[in-house]
Amino acid sequence: MKRLLTMLTLAVVLPVQAEDAAARKVLDCMSANVPNKMRAQSIELEATDAAGTTRTMRGKLYAKRETGGDNAGLMRAMLRINSPDYLAGASYLVRENRDSPEDAMYVYLPSVRRARRVSGGFADGSFLGTNLSYNDLRQMFNSFTGSIVTLEKADKIGERPVHVLHARAAATDVTYTQSRFWVDQKTCVPLRADFYVGKKLRKQLSAEPAALKRSGDFWYFSEAELRDLSDKSRTVVRMAEVSVTPADVADRYFNPTSFHYGN
Repeated sequence: MKRLLTMLTLAVVLPVQAEDAAARKVLDCMSANVPNKMRAQSIELEATDAAGTTRTMRGKLYAKRETGGDNAGLMRAMLRINSPDYLAGASYLVRENRDSPEDAMYVYLPSVRRARRVSGGFADGSFLGTNLSYNDLRQMFNSFTGSIVTLEKADKIGERPVHVLHARAAATDVTYTQSRFWVDQKTCVPLRADFYVGKKLRKQLSAEPAALKRSGDFWYFSEAELRDLSDKSRTVVRMAEVSVTPADVADRYFNPTSFHYGN
């Protein structure tokens, strides 16, 4: 879910290798649009499988960027599900690592009643029945870490001019080997992303320009859709009541030992 929530939380985190100054300028603009703290009071995930069956989950999203010490600039994001009732309390945490291309992921499921680190084959499993794997979540929180980024020819989405970034994974043991991002030139928010396994386009993430919203000085979008081109499933994410200066985003939400405790 990481790449989707990158777009939703505006999280563009370094280090990444930008092969030219123009690509670095776009990345810096995206990074400047990341608030130190953010809360989406309402987040909805509507998952539709290949047969057309739809299920909807609702919850809250919290994110913050470390502002001091050795971890300055690193992102943390936590998603907590409130409904349906049988999933209430399910929580997911991503913590960026400075010295590793792999972020630390943790999940808490009410049926198991304990938090566990997500790794190995479990990371490729479905997140709560959506077409998002845990690796998708991790990569959507932080799309560029461990990638080599170049700037391609400018394009348009609708009438809005966009930068086009190509990100190539520096590591070989990753789910997506390359991706492209169409970044709105005015707001520095990605409006589209394509994710490849080898040369095969596997998933597409998109948002309409009309979904762009503003909270304070920061831009985000209120709705995005992720389509899996292999099994024809899709997940729509909607956010509302977004605050980028929340006083109630506690550090415990981003601690692996306490993120899953109640509000």
